[in-house]
Amino acid sequence: RPEILYFLAKDPGVDVRRAVARNEATPVQAGLILADDSDTDVRCDLAQRIGRLAPQLDESSRERIGTVVDAVLAKLASDQVPRVRQLLAEELKHAVGVSSAVIEKLARDDDPSVAAPVLEYSPLLNDELLLDIIAGTPEGAALVAISRRAGLTEPVADAVVATDDDDAICSLLSNRSAQIREETLDALVEQSASVPTWHAPLVLRP
Repeated sequence: RPEILYFLAKDPGVDVRRAVARNEATPVQAGLILADDSDTDVRCDLAQRIGRLAPQLDESSRERIGTVVDAVLAKLASDQVPRVRQLLAEELKHAVGVSSAVIEKLARDDDPSVAAPVLEYSPLLNDELLLDIIAGTPEGAALVAISRRAGLTEPVADAVVATDDDDAICSLLSNRSAQIREETLDALVEQSASVPTWHAPLVLRP
């Protein structure tokens, strides 16, 4: 029963707590306990399960347990161990019905392995937020992730180009769905004389 699983979330045996964290029947309230567990694997298992659960909540479930789910996600998004945050980001990268604050926190994470999946895929990141993140001079891998976003708009594309990050610009040019202004493209063509890695994506760009 849910009450038993909640009780077992505090069991001294780590294998028991891991099993509870993985169990689909475990009540989300137990997540508040497991998110503070001393064992990293317990928190990793919880991040994967709650990350899968959160986007699937219907309106009724969100009204009933949405606040608790958001609190668990917020705890995991602030975890000290990057692997926990990374697993959460992978689960939430395509999610729509989740806390935008949690998505933004993951997108701004200092660890590129955490931020990149969300920056590349999350539909909850708007241009204003992406421009603000780019202005904060993120790690190169984060810039590359942004440049790969489907349907990237002209203002964001211009911001990526303005960073002068060769790898990010190369990814932007390879992104067939990215909108790049003609003036920006012309400038990149001129600069590409000294950047051989841009040649192929420029030539292949429609």
